[in-house]
Amino acid sequence: MQIFFLRNIINLNDNKGVNMELKFGTAGVRGIIGSGNMNMNKTTVQKVSFALAKVILEKGNEDKKCVIGYDNRNMSLEFAEVAGSVFEFFGIKTFIFEDISPTPLVSYAIRKMKCDFGVMITASHNPKEYNGYKAYDSTGCQILPTFADKVQSESHTWEYEHENPIEIKELEKVPQKIINSYLKRILKTVGPQAKPTIKIAYSPLHGTGYKIVPKLLKTLGYEFYEDKTQNFKSISFENTKSCNPEHALAFEGVKKVGQQNKTDLIMVTDPDADRVGVGVLKDGEYILLDGNETGTIVFDFLAKRIKEVKLKKEWYMLYSFVSTDLPKAIARKHNINVIELATGFKWIGNFANKIEAEGNKFLFGFEESYGSLYTSKIGRDKDAIQSIVLIAKIADFYKKQGKTLLDVYEEIQKEHYFTKMKMNPIKIKPEITFSISELMKKARKIKGVKEIVDFNNKEAEEVKGNMIKIMFEDESWIAVRPSGTEPIIKVYINAKSKDKNDLLKRFNEIQNISKKLI
Repeated sequence: MQIFFLRNIINLNDNKGVNMELKFGTAGVRGIIGSGNMNMNKTTVQKVSFALAKVILEKGNEDKKCVIGYDNRNMSLEFAEVAGSVFEFFGIKTFIFEDISPTPLVSYAIRKMKCDFGVMITASHNPKEYNGYKAYDSTGCQILPTFADKVQSESHTWEYEHENPIEIKELEKVPQKIINSYLKRILKTVGPQAKPTIKIAYSPLHGTGYKIVPKLLKTLGYEFYEDKTQNFKSISFENTKSCNPEHALAFEGVKKVGQQNKTDLIMVTDPDADRVGVGVLKDGEYILLDGNETGTIVFDFLAKRIKEVKLKKEWYMLYSFVSTDLPKAIARKHNINVIELATGFKWIGNFANKIEAEGNKFLFGFEESYGSLYTSKIGRDKDAIQSIVLIAKIADFYKKQGKTLLDVYEEIQKEHYFTKMKMNPIKIKPEITFSISELMKKARKIKGVKEIVDFNNKEAEEVKGNMIKIMFEDESWIAVRPSGTEPIIKVYINAKSKDKNDLLKRFNEIQNISKKLI
């Protein structure tokens, strides 16, 4: 194999991308696969890898190690090989997975193999035309903006480095024992349980969960059924209309499998298996839970478990500012500390590090966008593999009491308050401008507003962001921010009410207000 360092990353026969470049967003670098500076291609991967290696080597050249994973997308393996080749050229020992690998497994492998950093080639849930590049630090946490800014800056120094092509040897494979230990750690985390009674239908949506999830469910004794039209890797996602668990279209295949076998749950994981979507059987139909509902149910279960074992530790739950506040009420009841953070799971992973370093215990972290992490003993990024096993255990626990996850969520709301939340994406068009100052002016004219928070004015980077949050007197809120991975503006609506009958009315009121903001 040969790799060239080119003088420019702009294709001389292509004007796309001039004076523009891919940048680190909420979760790494993402772009459409194609030529040009703004797209994902071998040259842009070389550039980012060159810069990342340079920043890593600032800390010294001694025995640096890296692990690289990749998903099923078009060019993922090729991009992974290019990145690894660059690292090897700089003297960094690089390991690559033999097959497509879940993002959380990469995070785990970095920690287990004591690597200095890691890379995952994936565009997560984005459409098939996209690919991306996630970078991780030595703790298995996605790199923070300060680190990412250094990489971005270093990439601007990338010039023609070598007159001749670089001969690259084959990258060493991640040992199978690392994968086995990841599976064992998940099984240990979930703990022993009696023979399960629930039935599950599952689809990896052609992604990285296609081997590892069935293996775990089988080991735990679950009766489960796979969507055989989607349980193999495919660069084109040929048999699914969406690879995003937030979209109902992603469940079309697995829903048929569930109905044929009358399963209690249907589950899907996105291509890099860091997010999971769940549907619950009710009256012959599947009701889909959103990320807030799933996160709330899981945290409620864990909080009660902590209380039962009476461990004398300072426990913490972490979540993003645009997620539901309901778990905060649960935490208050069980004396669990809560920290709200900026959007992006890197902040949850980073604070898990801080909590553990202070001798306290990280219990759970989640985001409304269907990502969560239970315990920091495994990794520092959201983990759908772990979540599937945990959600299955919780569903089985409650089924033995005659309840579904829908019943459990209803009980939680009755105890605290009823809530309804929705994210409305607005595609960015030439006629749409996103101005924080203009939003603030409009927000000040809204009746019943208690507080308007401009996160651009926050000093600490873990709570700083291009977002405003409009808080109402009844603790309902609206949040507005541009996406860090897609050309859209996200408008979050969160309504609260003690009375279930008034909730929909209040939600519609908040939603109508939000439409006047942009």
